Amino acid sequence: SSGSMTLKEMQRAAKKMKGSKSDPADWAWEDGAAADPNWMNWDNDQPDQAPDSNLNTQTHVRMYKKGGWDDSFDYKESPYACDYQGRYIIVESKKLVSEAKDACQAAGLTIAKVRSEEENEELRTAIEIFLPVHSNDQWDNSNWVWIGVDDLAEADNFVHFDGEAVGFPIPWHPGQPDHSHIHFEGAVEHYVAVNRAGLWDDSYGEHHRRPFACMCADS
Repeated sequence: SSGSMTLKEMQRAAKKMKGSKSDPADWAWEDGAAADPNWMNWDNDQPDQAPDSNLNTQTHVRMYKKGGWDDSFDYKESPYACDYQGRYIIVESKKLVSEAKDACQAAGLTIAKVRSEEENEELRTAIEIFLPVHSNDQWDNSNWVWIGVDDLAEADNFVHFDGEAVGFPIPWHPGQPDHSHIHFEGAVEHYVAVNRAGLWDDSYGEHHRRPFACMCADS
C-alpha cells in the first residue's frame, strides 16, 4: 500500500502516474471545466505531484513570474490572480506619483482616470478588494491610492494628467483640498490620492510613496 512506501518511492511513483493529476492532460479549473493541455505552460518536469513529508500531494497550480506552471500544495500561501473584468488595477507597491504613472505605462496601461460617481465607486470597490490593510491610521500612505489627477495647470482646477475634465463633483475628504505647503520645503499639494472610502485628498505627489491605480487606456 502507499502507506508503506518511502517518501522517495512516492515521489518516483508520482512522476510515473498517468490518468491522474500528474498527467498534464488531467487538470481542471475550479469550476470543473477541463483545462486544455495544448496551452498549459508547465515548467520543466512539472506537474510531478511530489508529496510532502506527510504524504500530502500537490493538487493546485501556481505560476512563476516568467509564466511557467508548477503544481503545489493548497496550504501554501502565494499571491493570486483573479478573473477580474473591472476597470481598475490596484498595485500595492508604493511609488511616487511620477513613478506610478511610468509603471502603468510600462505595463501598457495608463494611471487611473475617474470621470463619474460610478467610476469612483468602482475604484473604491477595487481598493477594498485588492489592497490589503496594513494600518488602521486613515492617513497612513498604505490606505491611499494615487490616481492621475492634479491641479498643476490652474490652482483648484483638478483635471486628469492628459487635461480631460474630472466630470463630476469631486468627493473630497473633509477639509480638502487644502494645498498644504508646510510639510516639505518648497512643495505644495497638487496631486490626488483616493482612500478606502473613495474620498479624495490633494497631496505631495513627489514626496509620498503610495499604492496606485492603473487602467486600460481605452476604458
